[in-house]
Amino acid sequence: MSKTDNSNHVSVAAALDLVDELNTVNLEYKEVRLQQLLKKFSTLDLIDRLPIADYFYLWDVIRKNHTIPEIGLTLGQKINPSSKGVLASWVSQTSSLAEAVDTFIENTSLMNTAEQWQVDMNGFTCTLKLTIHKCDDYPTIAVERSMSAMVAWANLLSGNKVKISRANFTFDAPDYKSKLVPIFGKNIIFSSDVNSLEFPSTLLEEPIQTSSMFLKSIAEQKAKEVLVTIRGSSIIKDKTKALVVDCLNNGQTPSINVIAKQQHMSRQTLYRRLKEEGSNFKKIVDQVRSERVRSLISSGQHSITELCFGLGFKEPSSFYKAFKRWFGVTPAQYIND
Repeated sequence: MSKTDNSNHVSVAAALDLVDELNTVNLEYKEVRLQQLLKKFSTLDLIDRLPIADYFYLWDVIRKNHTIPEIGLTLGQKINPSSKGVLASWVSQTSSLAEAVDTFIENTSLMNTAEQWQVDMNGFTCTLKLTIHKCDDYPTIAVERSMSAMVAWANLLSGNKVKISRANFTFDAPDYKSKLVPIFGKNIIFSSDVNSLEFPSTLLEEPIQTSSMFLKSIAEQKAKEVLVTIRGSSIIKDKTKALVVDCLNNGQTPSINVIAKQQHMSRQTLYRRLKEEGSNFKKIVDQVRSERVRSLISSGQHSITELCFGLGFKEPSSFYKAFKRWFGVTPAQYIND
């Protein structure tokens, strides 16, 4: 029997397109629960939160009543500027796709606490992986919407048509699989062990057309205020990652003892809690550093030595070794390519 963690939430902004779509669907009748939800939405702000059980319910109503089977893909391609949440507003003002991706990954809980994205670099190929946390029955069409939206946002922010080298989906090929080709390209793998998008890493260097340092600072401040209100229910891995980011922002080397204390627990307890969530402190620090270094490099304002110490490495040799493991090339080769 599948279980859903009802402590998970999504932002109203993440579900607003579902509500808008339901208002266009000719339902023979509206269940009391649906009527109540639609009425509730009229009183909510974009930064408000919606229990994920209600989010699942909205998707289920759409799946059962919509005449377009590929509606998840269609919704993902629709971007409504008037319904931007705090995360979308923040991402829209970043300087490059590298910074946009890092900002999105580090703060996905602002949008949806069930979805977690990870970026991996392998030489000249970048892979964005989507995993679902503690939701065994996450709707397939919701995954399609999220993957489709990732491509749509990359197109919008860069001002160019993004070319995906390969797309992987964990579900079986749907009857409408040809509808995925215009979005993800022809190299689509179904029944995979991961949901992911692969593309040339050079794409991350693309500048954001709407970038504004001033507006970014405003959006970032608002986003951090919202994060404060939701981190109480966030998983320990997310909290730890956020604290590691704060540590590096303050020019400090991440310490498990310090970060455990900040979460009011012992080092041993933090170690155990992270292990229960399939992670560990070293892995989290490594992920934050690998994500952070791309945005630092893309700014073109830091020397290799500054990158080293800005990521909390005590020795340049450790930084060089980690960089080669992350990207398959040296920092100098990465910068010059």
